[in-house]
Amino acid sequence: MKFYNRENELEEIEKILSSDYSEFVYIYGRRRIWKTKLILKSLEKEKFLYFFVWNKTKQELLLNFQKTIEEILWINYIKFNNFREILDFIFNYAKEKKLIVVFDEFQNFFKIEPSIFSDFQYFWDLNNEKMNLKLFCLWSHFTLMKEIFENYSNPLFWRKTASFYLRPFSLITQIEILKDYDLLNSRNLLEFYSIFWWVPKYVEIFLNNFNKETKKDFLSEIIDNFIKDNSFFFFEWKELFLIEFWKSSLTYFSILWAISNWINKKWEIAQITGISVDSLWKYLNKLEKYFELIDRRITVWDKKTSKVSYYHIKDSFLIFWFRYVYKYSNLLEIKKFDKLKEFIKTDINIFLWFTLEELFREILIEINLKENNKILPFEFFEIWNLLTKSNIKIDLVLLNKPDKKVLFIESKLNNKKITPKLLQNLKEKVEKSGKYNNYKKYYWFVSLEKINNIFDEEILLYSVWEFLEKK
Repeated sequence: MKFYNRENELEEIEKILSSDYSEFVYIYGRRRIWKTKLILKSLEKEKFLYFFVWNKTKQELLLNFQKTIEEILWINYIKFNNFREILDFIFNYAKEKKLIVVFDEFQNFFKIEPSIFSDFQYFWDLNNEKMNLKLFCLWSHFTLMKEIFENYSNPLFWRKTASFYLRPFSLITQIEILKDYDLLNSRNLLEFYSIFWWVPKYVEIFLNNFNKETKKDFLSEIIDNFIKDNSFFFFEWKELFLIEFWKSSLTYFSILWAISNWINKKWEIAQITGISVDSLWKYLNKLEKYFELIDRRITVWDKKTSKVSYYHIKDSFLIFWFRYVYKYSNLLEIKKFDKLKEFIKTDINIFLWFTLEELFREILIEINLKENNKILPFEFFEIWNLLTKSNIKIDLVLLNKPDKKVLFIESKLNNKKITPKLLQNLKEKVEKSGKYNNYKKYYWFVSLEKINNIFDEEILLYSVWEFLEKK
């Protein structure tokens, strides 16, 4: 698969490379987000030292680093006895000539040679104004990243000169990819988003194995690639989480499993996991603010301290993984793959219905950015979910407080379920909520495919299909 997106990052890295002073840059993000591909793409025309920090012995790693230096810089008969000597060489070399150095999976030094972080601090502070060194550090281990670079008591705290937090592909990029592979339609877009969350490596793996001549539907093809013997996706996150969560792994796993099954209010999670509400708070707080895996959603008028809230896993791949792979791990152990596929197919429409709401959230944000927007009845400045203590829930609410306008949105996977009765129910929910009495109210129904207008009054109707028609 060709290299997509990241134009902004490529442009910024180009500026860093062309500067006349030293730079200490770190690039981070979740696993499989193409951190390595980004830096290699940026350095296509450059000579650079690339050090991959494997989980090897110190001696093996030293020999690998030494070999890299010899081959790239054409220096023979050089021997390093420890990592400090390598850093000393690098920082002194950069005083004479511009040097680009990449450390990939930088966090692995934490296990192999933790003292190296102090060495980095020492050599950087001593030499950074006397040399032209472009130092790039890449990692995906979230806990260690925060420990190494964001803990004020650690040596590398605020030594960075620039950083890049890589996110999954944007909505527009994913549309471009599906179009390039002649796979673009509203259903495929939703299914791709729901299962792979537009993570570059997952997209690449699937598309490289996709059979264009297949007679199976797109969803079946995805599930068959996902659920099979020795699947890349089975242990993709379990191994990382065991490192990240360490002794609390089982507790965090049970919480994420609950949220992936829409058990997402604090008291509900406590009830299903057996964790007391008081103890649960610290785990939810860490998942939200430290690991950044979930977010806490409140209703449109409440303060952030409101108790009327629910939790949502940001990453739809993780929802899918916990909802099916983790939940049915017993079937994977005995290789009952067909049985697991059956379970998935009986439940998948519920899963897709919930993720449709998230896809529309992204579509709405994209539409709202356009200057000549003729789809939305007004420009919105807030997008929320509506949730009340009496369990009144509306999928999405768009607000323009200065103009006192509000738009209530309900999404349906099947457009045939959008009926006058549904509109009546939506208006009743709005009335029962007791809010926005002095706002001009709009109502909108959205679905995957175009909706036939069967309403006597002016109702907004929209679909993913119509959004794609203009792309």
